[in-house]
Amino acid sequence: MHLRFILAALLLVGACQRGPEKAAYAPSTEANFVRACEAQGTAQAVCACTWQKISASVASEEFAAFERLPASARANHALQARITRFAQDCQRYPATP
Repeated sequence: MHLRFILAALLLVGACQRGPEKAAYAPSTEANFVRACEAQGTAQAVCACTWQKISASVASEEFAAFERLPASARANHALQARITRFAQDCQRYPATP
């Protein structure tokens, strides 16, 4: 009886600590980002690396809200600064095959 209670408690604690699932990005969001990135003259590998960093650390809802902002508001936005750092990191430390 106590064993069942302990197992149930452990499952409950584990479920609570896991937190909410992060919403996945739509495939079109990645394609649009990479296309826009490459259109600015950035290498495809850097754009793909930058997208990986964005999708791993920025909630899709946050990115979508950022994308809806006018360009003038995005320029000085904190997320723009993060994306710029991601791209700089990807340029400095390119992935090796």
